[in-house]
Amino acid sequence: MKNVITNRQGMGLIVLIMSETLVLGAAKEAESDLWIALILALGVGVLFALLYSWILSQYPGKNLYDILVITMGRWLGSIIVLFYVLYSLYVSAYILIDFVVFTNTVGLEATPNVIIGAMVMVLVISALKKGIEVMGRWSEYFVIFILITSAITVILMFPMIEVNNLKPVLANGWGPVLESAYGAITFPFAEIIVFMVILNTKMIKKEKDIYRIFVGGLLIGGIFVSVMLVVSFVELGHFAYMSSYFPVYAAISRISIGEVLQRIEIIPAIAFIMGDFMKIALYVLVACEGVKKLAYVKNYKFIVTPICIFVLLLSLTMFDDIMDSINQLANYNYIANFMLGIIPATLAIITVIRTKFLHKNTS
Repeated sequence: MKNVITNRQGMGLIVLIMSETLVLGAAKEAESDLWIALILALGVGVLFALLYSWILSQYPGKNLYDILVITMGRWLGSIIVLFYVLYSLYVSAYILIDFVVFTNTVGLEATPNVIIGAMVMVLVISALKKGIEVMGRWSEYFVIFILITSAITVILMFPMIEVNNLKPVLANGWGPVLESAYGAITFPFAEIIVFMVILNTKMIKKEKDIYRIFVGGLLIGGIFVSVMLVVSFVELGHFAYMSSYFPVYAAISRISIGEVLQRIEIIPAIAFIMGDFMKIALYVLVACEGVKKLAYVKNYKFIVTPICIFVLLLSLTMFDDIMDSINQLANYNYIANFMLGIIPATLAIITVIRTKFLHKNTS
């Protein structure tokens, strides 16, 4: 099979979907201890990355949907594939409404939500019909722009940082920290499970590079997101950070160096928007791959447009506003337990048992 994704492209895609978290933020419940929650979440996220990449390495050339059917049989496997399709559609709609509200808030106040959403989905349709190869090549270069502009932004925020905002440590105990860490694991760190559908070991030069893509991409994206969130918190302070819908954007908007450098938040805003766009596209791709698997067709491109229209309608009808989408994060966490943790762990157990059984029969 033709190699279509390089290590840098795969890691670039992961970093981009991580950057989407900067729109709403994460680990807010931990307040001044969010740095502890993010470290814990990233550590567990690495374990998930190792689990996902190990499962893929045990089934060369197969993606998550193929593995589900192989290990659990056609009927049960297909039912779980359907669950992943529904999960992907739900998350796509969730991200889309966040994208729409953010864009409407920061620049297009008078534009109807349906217009912004429709424009995004037209771009998603175009990207998916071009294929994962084009998306990978684009992400390889755009992620450099995001990381460089973010690094410059952090440097410019340094004069406004108040380290005392991180004190006292563990004032409310471990409860809020663990709750925040759990939330950050499911959104965004364990979301790299989408790459179990998009990638397989035959799409890269060396099978073992699947570990490098998953773990390397997660570490780069996770550290990048964590630094931006912590710096934004220590700049804004507890009250401003907790009361803002878009805390990172709010922190960056305060950067002002005399009358020479002002209103630079448009640069990271572009990065946030592109991260949202890529995440929507990847989740829609996961849904399309699932429909392709269930319908026994060879190409998903003919179903891209109807699925994108469905996601647009779902996002505009399921979520009334930004508060509604934030409140539904609790429901998302329950769904994520099953989709991101329980099913992959079950697959790993079945794979170990299956491997030992096959070895016993061949010896």
